[in-house]
Amino acid sequence: MPDQISSNQRGQILDLLAKGQKLQAVKLYREWMGCKLIDAKNAVEAMENQPATDHVSAPDQGPKNTSSVDSVRSGCFSVLLIAVGSVTYLLWQ
Repeated sequence: MPDQISSNQRGQILDLLAKGQKLQAVKLYREWMGCKLIDAKNAVEAMENQPATDHVSAPDQGPKNTSSVDSVRSGCFSVLLIAVGSVTYLLWQ
């Protein structure tokens, strides 16, 4: 199991996040790192919240709402979405 992802892999994760494909980013990170789902989710969210210094990000699309209530709602939905996806995946194997 690798200790960290490469800068190329990080770029791929950030590209997915810029496209709104967070679930795919978590899946890819987990595949590369061989870690638990919650660890992959936390790592991807940490990358999402860090300012991108070495990666070209998507053009600014106006001001974003950064209230704590919205970020909590977003996090809860992500956890719920990942949980439902994981259960569905396990049931269909």
